[in-house]
Amino acid sequence: LGRPQIQTAPPFHPLAIQSASIREAPAGTDVAGLLADACAGQGQTPPLPPGATPGPAAIDGAGYLDDRSSADAVLRSFYNAINRKEYARAYSYWEPGAEALQQMPPFDQFQQGYAQTAAVRLTTGPAFTGAGAGSLYFSVPVTLRATTAAGATQTFVGCYRLHIGQPANQAEPPFQPLGIQSASIRQVPNDADAAALMAQSCH
Repeated sequence: LGRPQIQTAPPFHPLAIQSASIREAPAGTDVAGLLADACAGQGQTPPLPPGATPGPAAIDGAGYLDDRSSADAVLRSFYNAINRKEYARAYSYWEPGAEALQQMPPFDQFQQGYAQTAAVRLTTGPAFTGAGAGSLYFSVPVTLRATTAAGATQTFVGCYRLHIGQPANQAEPPFQPLGIQSASIRQVPNDADAAALMAQSCH
């Protein structure tokens, strides 16, 4: 993984397998012992000590979250990237065609749109799912509580729509993972009933 903070323009290159050295272990082998030395001599630093695993809702800038296993996970990863100022990574969670369809601005405008955002807290509601034409679709209601660089709080409510072509039908590279297809987000008063608004946002 190239350090995300210095990947400052698309395309973002995520964590990927670089090489592998795998061999069959005979029956009865001390597998734990082999694992202890499996990466010796690979030029790597010693493994990091075990640490606390962040909760699934943790999107603050303290940790690095890059997960496309569900619609919620994509949105948490997106806002984790925003909170860490890793805008090229954030941009990568959108489908490649979203800009051409005018569902999102060009990268420079996208990045500038978050220039005064210090942090974002995300709340998601139950996702609506659908399928059609070999694809899966997800609509996720959200509430966003943003803190500006000046310390003000802003509240937004809306709906993100995500899409993935059926993985079983993606038989050749490049694989296109679950991505954000569009968003409909609006600012509401900070004392608004965000839960009630969110319940209607994807209808």
